[in-house]
Amino acid sequence: MELFKSRTRVAYTNAVGDKVYPVVVDIKKGIKSTEDIQFVSSDVNTGILSVAFISGNENFNVSGADVVCSVMRPDASTLELPCEVVRENIVEVPLGINGTSQDGVYSFDFKVLKGGNKVVGTPIMNYSVSL
Repeated sequence: MELFKSRTRVAYTNAVGDKVYPVVVDIKKGIKSTEDIQFVSSDVNTGILSVAFISGNENFNVSGADVVCSVMRPDASTLELPCEVVRENIVEVPLGINGTSQDGVYSFDFKVLKGGNKVVGTPIMNYSVSL
């Protein structure tokens, strides 16, 4: 397997106007960068996390798995967001209006499920929204 080294954390806008943050997540250590993930009020209902999973120096294959992103909002309510597997080790998480509507810091993590059983979970990470 080839490590997905060329992936940067620079946010970009896709063809339909969504703000996409590419993120590399080590399943044992969390986000592999010091750049903050920040959304603003104009990103409400258009924020997406594009996550490449690795384990140490190898890609972590999530093909055939159900990947769920658990988000704790600033008001302490929680969301379970299904992720779309777009490549062997990459998922996309549309945060939706509930994932970007409150001002403050959101905590999130991922669960990888195969056959309904949790295979692995990631450390808790953060993103922020400024309204």
